[in-house]
Amino acid sequence: MFLVACDPVLHPDFVVREAPTSAVSFQLLSGNGNFSVVRSTGHGKTVPRPGLWRVDRGTGRRVRLPDGDRASKISRDGQRVLVTTGDASTGLTAVLWAAGTVVSPPAGTQFSEDLTFGVFVDIDGAVKTWETATQSIGLVEAGAPRPPGTVSATPKGISDDGRTVQYELRGSQPIERFVDLDTAQAVDRPNLDGTGGDVGYVIDRFVLAASGNSFVHAHEVGHFDFTGCVCSIVDESWAELVALPAGTPGRRYTNTTGQSIDPQAFIATDGNAAWIYQSRLAPCPNIPTTSFCVVASTAVVVTQNGFRAFDMGPSALGAIDISSNGRMLLIDTGAPGLPLGGSLLLRGPVQVIDWITGSVESLARAETYEETRDFICRLVLQQAPCILSASSSGAQVSDDLQVVGTTTSTGAGWYEYAVAPPSPISSTPASPS
Repeated sequence: MFLVACDPVLHPDFVVREAPTSAVSFQLLSGNGNFSVVRSTGHGKTVPRPGLWRVDRGTGRRVRLPDGDRASKISRDGQRVLVTTGDASTGLTAVLWAAGTVVSPPAGTQFSEDLTFGVFVDIDGAVKTWETATQSIGLVEAGAPRPPGTVSATPKGISDDGRTVQYELRGSQPIERFVDLDTAQAVDRPNLDGTGGDVGYVIDRFVLAASGNSFVHAHEVGHFDFTGCVCSIVDESWAELVALPAGTPGRRYTNTTGQSIDPQAFIATDGNAAWIYQSRLAPCPNIPTTSFCVVASTAVVVTQNGFRAFDMGPSALGAIDISSNGRMLLIDTGAPGLPLGGSLLLRGPVQVIDWITGSVESLARAETYEETRDFICRLVLQQAPCILSASSSGAQVSDDLQVVGTTTSTGAGWYEYAVAPPSPISSTPASPS
């Protein structure tokens, strides 16, 4: 049971920074709410030409960021932005923009939430830390030797102060390891993710809090039924918060819905709350071809005192994120009743779940646009061209919960929703690139 002592935080004020047919799309919002990062393929209202840009929401001043495919993270004060290129299959490269200076971290570096520290595996195979401000390298494993049978290490996460490190060790006994560098204390948990064989599976997800005070562990074991429901059957599924550096587990949420947990998990900066998402797939009803639809889904917040579940209905998961304090989950889901691919083409609007008050706010205000692709119009039983609503999608919220920034279901545009009327962006000239 949760005691509610505050009102829902709602965001009724709506501003279109960039239209859903714009060359500009929203990507990131800084924690202090002062800066957004956008990606542009041409001229827009807020930026003059292609590239990645950091835009000051109050003045409109914009700074061009290094070239890359995407901006992956922004610091709370907006002074550091991580720009990445490529993906896991082609090889990922990254550069860090820090207040106008561009630095290249060691290959494979995983960064803290505030982009202050990174963790990587050096060419000698050892896990090490990397400090953004000084580019200095620190040792991790001197006080925490690896268990026998270890064949490789993979960096996973690091706290904002650089003193708690997360990495995966693979070998005869695969584990997820969390090391407190001040005490040299290591907490190990079995990590069997990806095992299970042809007819079964195991999911293990671990996410370290930016404070280094705790991590969330989501675990699931299941198997596939090819003769009955033609679906996956969940045999065991749970999630729990684990306190660091002692490794003390908190109250466990046990999933009894039959829905499978999503590969993503999220944890608040202070480590006191975590979110998971779960859903169930089944053959789509009333569709003659063999295709699968999401028939049920649930968002769950896990705290040290218990958990709270929110029924999200028969909708595929689009984009998902949480507020830094863990109070809000921001999620957009696909249109119900359609196969996965078609469902996500019509995803949104963003739902803002406030677990403390139990409210679910829909960021439904949107612009319409003319859709010329016939297969998308057919999803809504129209012929091209058709007029559709460009729903909010891919939301992020400021640390004070006052401003939500989103792109749209077209994959372009920039919407903002606020508690108080936002200041319009001015036409301040662009900074030199």
